[in-house]
This record gives sequence, structure tokens and C-alpha cells, in this order.
Amino acid sequence: MAVVATLYVAVAIYYYFRLVRSMFAGEETEKAPMSTSVGLRLALAASGIMTLIIGIYPEPFLQLAQKSLLK
Repeated sequence: MAVVATLYVAVAIYYYFRLVRSMFAGEETEKAPMSTSVGLRLALAASGIMTLIIGIYPEPFLQLAQKSLLK
């Protein structure tokens, strides 16, 4: 099992090193501005608002999760 884990780590290091190298050493290209649709903006806004609400007042969500575990 240790041999398999070692081989996996070696492959992972090789893969991620290639990724990091291409990020920092790759040639720079002209980037076009990213266009966003209304649906994407709505989804991002909803997830941001819900993250803030759950972070500020988590009690109802914790109770809901606890009730779902008991059933």
C-alpha cells in the first residue's frame, strides 16, 4: 500500500508541477473581457447573500440539519 501511495504522490507532483509551471512560465496571451449572463449574475448574488445570512444567523439552518438527522 505504501508503494502505491508513493507512486500516486509522484504522479500527482508531476501533474501539479506542470500546472504551476504553465501558470507562471507560460507565454502571456491577450485576455478578452469575460461576459456574464443575467442567470450567472443572479446565481452568484443568491449564493453570496445566502452565505452571508448563514454566516451571520446559522441557528435555523443548524436546527434544520439536526432535525434531518433525527428522522
